[in-house]
Amino acid sequence: MASFFALAVAQQAAAQESTTVPTDAGATAADEQRDAEIVVTGTNLRGVAPVGSSVITIGQQAMQQTGLATTSDILKTIPQVTSLGPGEATIGTNVNSASINSTRANGVNLRGLGVQATLTLLDGRRVPPGGISGQLFDASVIPAIALERIDIVADGASATYGSDAVAGVANLILRRNFDGLETSGRYATANGYNEWQVSGVLGRKWATGSITVAGEYYYHSRLRQEDRASLFPCNQTSFGGTNNCSFNNAPGNVTDPVTGIRYGLPGGSGVGLTPAQLSTTPNYSEAYEGQDLLPETRRWGAVARLDQELAPNLRAWASGFYSKRTLEQRGGRIDVTAFVPSSNPFYISFAPGQTAPQQVEYSFIDDAGPARITGLESSYQIAGGLDWDVGGSWRVSVQASHSRTEGETFTNQNPNFTLLYAALADPNPATSLNLYGSGGVNTAERIRSILGSFRPTGSYNMDLVNLKLDGELFQIPGGPVRVAVGGEFHRDFYVNASYESISTTSLSQVNTLGYAANGRDVRSAFAEVNFPLVGAANGGPGLERLEFNAAARVDDYSDSGSTTNPKFGIRYDPFEGLSLHGSYGTSFRAPLLSDVNPASSAVVFYIPNFGPFGNVVQYAGGNANLKPETATTWSLGAKFTPKASGFSASLDYFNIRYNNIVETAPFYSPQVFSDPAYAPFVILNPTLAQVQAIYALPWAGTPTIAAADVDALVDVRRNNAAGIKMQGLDFVVNYQSALGDGTLVTGVSGTYLLSFKKALSPNAPFVDRLNEANYPLRFRARGNIGWGNEAVNATLFVNYSNAYDNTIGTIQPVQRVSAYTTVDLTLGYDLSRLDGVFNGLSVSVSAINLFDKDPPFAAVGLTQVFDSTVSNPIGRLVAFSVRKRF
Repeated sequence: MASFFALAVAQQAAAQESTTVPTDAGATAADEQRDAEIVVTGTNLRGVAPVGSSVITIGQQAMQQTGLATTSDILKTIPQVTSLGPGEATIGTNVNSASINSTRANGVNLRGLGVQATLTLLDGRRVPPGGISGQLFDASVIPAIALERIDIVADGASATYGSDAVAGVANLILRRNFDGLETSGRYATANGYNEWQVSGVLGRKWATGSITVAGEYYYHSRLRQEDRASLFPCNQTSFGGTNNCSFNNAPGNVTDPVTGIRYGLPGGSGVGLTPAQLSTTPNYSEAYEGQDLLPETRRWGAVARLDQELAPNLRAWASGFYSKRTLEQRGGRIDVTAFVPSSNPFYISFAPGQTAPQQVEYSFIDDAGPARITGLESSYQIAGGLDWDVGGSWRVSVQASHSRTEGETFTNQNPNFTLLYAALADPNPATSLNLYGSGGVNTAERIRSILGSFRPTGSYNMDLVNLKLDGELFQIPGGPVRVAVGGEFHRDFYVNASYESISTTSLSQVNTLGYAANGRDVRSAFAEVNFPLVGAANGGPGLERLEFNAAARVDDYSDSGSTTNPKFGIRYDPFEGLSLHGSYGTSFRAPLLSDVNPASSAVVFYIPNFGPFGNVVQYAGGNANLKPETATTWSLGAKFTPKASGFSASLDYFNIRYNNIVETAPFYSPQVFSDPAYAPFVILNPTLAQVQAIYALPWAGTPTIAAADVDALVDVRRNNAAGIKMQGLDFVVNYQSALGDGTLVTGVSGTYLLSFKKALSPNAPFVDRLNEANYPLRFRARGNIGWGNEAVNATLFVNYSNAYDNTIGTIQPVQRVSAYTTVDLTLGYDLSRLDGVFNGLSVSVSAINLFDKDPPFAAVGLTQVFDSTVSNPIGRLVAFSVRKRF
């Protein structure tokens, strides 16, 4: 159990200059050597740790210590991994296109640069992006029990891996050489919420190979917004905001078409109402009614790895995974604001002979319940390869993989306004639609007859082949010069389409919206060389070790051009226990396939009388003219590990310049007119030809503004618009020592940003955004203290995010959001000492957010006062786990 805590040190995000590869109990020396050669993150060279870049490692034991269920949740304990952007619990914001993440997938976002700027790998190879837009890989697809470790390189890595590795890579490394069976069960509960998890891993080793298979079933219940009502107030007048509660209710409100005065309906049947029965006080409804904060989720997953020696110099491997996740959530009230004609039998005459349509605001929540959204996402990969030792230290490696992800969401409770107005015009009281009552006065059949469906879908296929030759080129005094050269080809194909019966004349008629299908071929060549100038054979005091590494990669995209990215790294150890390192390189991210297809999520918005800006037309979608995003990164660092002290400390400085970032101008926002940064995307007083070019787009629909009356065109397509400059520090301090009959482990890791500046468009100035809502925080840290022996263990974690400014919410010009500190505790007991059926059995209990800390008050939206990118609304989560190894 003492070794348990030695491994758990990695949970403190210990930056390492050399990658330690923990192996399962029973692995032979040959097994360990093979693992060290095969699975190294951040380099193409076998047996060489990445030079110049630190590696953050979380081992299997440390994952268990967190008390968390999923790989995604475990990753988010690392201070460099933020929750900005798409995530299951991210709501009330569109940062990093979070709002289009309809399948509620969880992305990995290093340094807050976006999920698309972090490359997630499985055993060093690419995995298929998911989400409806093909923008991210959900790490929870891989069961945590299947992992040997997770490696994070929070440094540009395009010279090694190609596109997307701007902020770095997260490499999920599978268990190997596992012999036996390990099973685990977990139950967790919080107020109004619970989780279930059953998982297992089965492995078998033999003289020439091994196989490991793991599987998992995971479930968590919905978390209703009603159960966290204090986080979703629509009436914000008590803290200086406005009353943003909806007028759509049951009973709702009716407006006199002549005077424009809104009146509250009295409720009841809604039959035979007169103006005298109406209230001058409108009816309101709470925004959280019928809304889920988290959907009910089920996930099934399996992963396998086979290694087999075919001959003394030839080895083969095969690997694959499959995952399916379903969700079901309540999507809120089904609201409708309609102009009811006088033919409706429930129409209220405010004056004799009045026939003008009157506005009624109503909610179907008591007639049909809340909207119901279902969704699913599945993904798989089949991969295999050969490693051929061709002589000396040289090896030829070839691998190929086929991957696919597909997902969709579906709701059939959206009002079809064609059918709605037909029902409102019906003069028969028995069949007409009644919006004047308390709800429940319309038959279920009548309600269903006017509710259409909406189903967005997406799928992504990826086929990849990689060939590499590596080995020792020659010897120099410091050791062997190692080199790797190779090439890669992958073909991607993406399909996105939405289907709806909301704008049709019949529910049996289904329209296809924004069908987009496109693919690309990517051809790459790469090389890397490592020079150990000074090593054990020729080093001495003042110059124990000096190592230099150079890597480069050329990637040619069939749809967005080619790019070349180098990286250089250096390591200098003046004496044993102190290591200095640095790196410089460039990285890039190719636009998503959904970004470059003009039909992807394409729509034209017609906005008449948009305040002082007049009649505005906005057009959205992909952009075939997008170019790759580019970045320049460099870093300097030091690691101090005094011999036999149990102490280690590291400090790293990083600097990133990120250009041509693909973003969109704000939708439905006056900011596009008032902020000079968005001037390139606005055409004031457009010519008739310019307007007609937009109206001629296949997805323009039927214009509701005459072309001659358009006052402004706004381009809200994806564009190479933004730029980011950031710099900061990563630090780690760890200490362990014997204490009594066990081991004491303490540590702290964190990231401290010195600056974060962003330009919203190519012509805009860089503006300091550090410590603002929807941008990275200045300081995030996680500390721990733990003690354990062969039988018992206890670990306490402290998580900290600093205070910041909320400039996007309802309290203007700025609201200060308090710091957020939570405490986690895990207690474990190993029953193996009892032998018999207890051999290999361990139990643990964890309390995540032990003191039930509420999210800090942050008025980020009209109906939301917590920031889901910083804090967790679940509250105290108590988890009970049992693990058995056979």
